[in-house]
Amino acid sequence: MPATSLEDLYSQKLQLLLDAEHQGLDAIPQLAQAVQDPKLREALQKHRRESEEHVHRLQQLIDANGHGSRTQECTSMRALIQEAQRTLANIQDPETLDAFIIGAQQAIEHHEIAAYGTARSWAQELGRDDDARTLQQTLDEEGNADKQLSTIAEQRVNERAAQGTDREVGIRRGGEADRSSRAESSRGAGRLTDVDVQRGADMR
Repeated sequence: MPATSLEDLYSQKLQLLLDAEHQGLDAIPQLAQAVQDPKLREALQKHRRESEEHVHRLQQLIDANGHGSRTQECTSMRALIQEAQRTLANIQDPETLDAFIIGAQQAIEHHEIAAYGTARSWAQELGRDDDARTLQQTLDEEGNADKQLSTIAEQRVNERAAQGTDREVGIRRGGEADRSSRAESSRGAGRLTDVDVQRGADMR
C-alpha cells in the first residue's frame, strides 16, 4: 500500500504490529509445550496473556483512527517464527532446547520492541498523545518480558545447556567403556552370549 505521509506510515505500522502479535500468540503455545524449565514455561504463558491484551489495545487504536478495514502481513515476524520452528525440530537435548526457546522468544520480543518504539514516536509526532501512552504501556511490558527471559537464561537455563557437551561426552565415553568391557569378555570367554549383550545394554 503506497504511503504519502507519516499518518499513512503510522496506520500501516499499527496493522503490522497487530499481525505480528497474532502470529506470536499462535507460536507461543508450541514453544511452551516444548519447554522443560517450569519458570520459563510460566513466563511464556504470562506473556501470552499480555499479548492478548496487546492485540486488544492495537485493535482499539486502529478502530479509533478509522483504519479498521485495512490489513498488513508482518513478513519479518513470520520469518522469525519459521526459522525458530525449523531449528526447534532439530534440537534433541532438553536443556539445550530451553536455551534456544529463550533466544527465539527474545528475537520476537526485540522485533516487537523496535516496532512499538517506532509507532510510539510517530504517534507523538502526529500529536496522538493518547495513542503514544497506550503504545508506551505495551512497550514497557515487552521490555519487562525480555528482561525476565534474560534473567531465567542467566540464572538457570544457559548453565544447564552448557553442560550438554559434557552429557554428550559422558554418553559417548560410556559407550566406549561398554565396548571395551565386552571386548575383554569376548577374549576371555571366546564369544559373547546373548545374555551378556543384553546386560551390557542395561548397564549403559
